[in-house]
Parts: sequence; structure tokens; C-alpha cells
Amino acid sequence: MGQEEYMQKKSIDETSQWLGLSPQSIADKRFRIRIGLPGVKLGRRLVFDERDVEELITRGRERMPVESRAHETTSRHHEAQANKKEVSGTKHALVD
Repeated sequence: MGQEEYMQKKSIDETSQWLGLSPQSIADKRFRIRIGLPGVKLGRRLVFDERDVEELITRGRERMPVESRAHETTSRHHEAQANKKEVSGTKHALVD
């Protein structure tokens, strides 16, 4: 068995610092179920596999739009803003 097959254990404190969450949140089983972070009980000690924490981070990573789609969305936004100004300008012209 290679060394990479062994679980790299992280304590509650190490995991909480890594994720930027409180140790109380990491220790709360309901919270871990909600975010999808399995823990491993070793006697009374709760530890986490480093691979599970990395997978949690990967699943939570935002997907950035492709550059052309981002430009297209921005163009549509500017177009909508221009239409909004035209409509509001028309309303003022009707009131006067």
C-alpha cells in the first residue's frame, strides 16, 4: 500500500482554520451534513480526511463564465439600462 492511500487526518481546529469556519460549526453534525463534509470518529476524537475537505472546497468553487458570455451579459445589461432611461425620459415628457 502506498502512502497516498492512507487518510491524511485533520483535527476539528485544523479543518475549521482551513475552511474559515468556527470549530463549533465543524463539530456540529447537522452542519456537516448540510455542507457535505463527512467526519471520521476515532474513539471520542472526530477527524476529517484532507481529501474530503479539498473536495468540499472544489464543489463550492464558483464557476466563472466564459469571457465571451460575460461580455454578452454585460452588453445586455447596458442595453437594458439604456431602455430603462428612455422609458423614464418618456414618462417625464408626458407629465410636462
